[in-house]
Amino acid sequence: MRDIKVNIFIVVFLVIVSVNLFSAEYQKPRLYIKFKGIGSLADGGHYNDFVERSDTHFSGLNDDPSYNISITKTPYFRGYSGEIGIEARKFAVGISIGYIEKNFHLDYHYEDAVTGSVEDYIRDHTFSAVPIFLFIHYKVINTSFLKTYLTLGEGVYLATYKDNLEQTFENDDLTFANGFVKGKKNQLGFHLGVTFDLTIFRNLALFLDAGYRFVRFKEIEAEDFYENDIVQSASEGILYYRANDRTGETRLSIGGSEGIFWEELPAVMDLNGFSFSVGIKIIFGGKKKPKPIKIAPVD
Repeated sequence: MRDIKVNIFIVVFLVIVSVNLFSAEYQKPRLYIKFKGIGSLADGGHYNDFVERSDTHFSGLNDDPSYNISITKTPYFRGYSGEIGIEARKFAVGISIGYIEKNFHLDYHYEDAVTGSVEDYIRDHTFSAVPIFLFIHYKVINTSFLKTYLTLGEGVYLATYKDNLEQTFENDDLTFANGFVKGKKNQLGFHLGVTFDLTIFRNLALFLDAGYRFVRFKEIEAEDFYENDIVQSASEGILYYRANDRTGETRLSIGGSEGIFWEELPAVMDLNGFSFSVGIKIIFGGKKKPKPIKIAPVD
């Protein structure tokens, strides 16, 4: 109920500001377009726990000469977005769409010196989101070279978790295995921040945006597919975070219990945290009025 009241308040606020934007007080609004790159220090929730614990676990396996494991991970969420809107003397209203992601990649090789069996696989774990937002920018500083805005935004995040597996075997009963886990969740979110525009030309500016995102994803619906030479299976359900403190293994999966030594919780992922953006802003219109021609009086 509290979330509903907050959302109603924000929507009403955005509508009021949007109406005032085109009132007589704010004359001749101008169209603008923004393009920016995004870096986010979002916590990530159980996804970040999974990445950090998996990194530790697989890095430890490399101490055994039977393993050769290469790990690649992005240190933070990153992406890009574009925004189009209308700007007036004190306010601007814009609609934004973007993409952000964080990735954990494994190149895994294991060779058993006794049996001669070889196992290789490539595995990608990606948590991504497409934010679609309505932003209100309130101008608090306005000079010829620097403009500063307070920014409030509300919108929806279309989040996706993907785990793709491609596996091969040698000297084994199996020759291949493929699979994936894919979870999706749409969630309302908020953004609060400040933007600095540095004017380069009259219709072109560089800008820096610093803000905080609020969004959390629970009860993530997922599908699971797996196949090898012998079997093929598919299932659907809630995505779970599973961790084994004895072995250091972690998983994001659906299905039944892993066993008595596994901690199992419904996965909760989030993008709560500070984000920073740098980009360009192109402004259309706003041409200077031509000065009236003065005609000297005729005597």
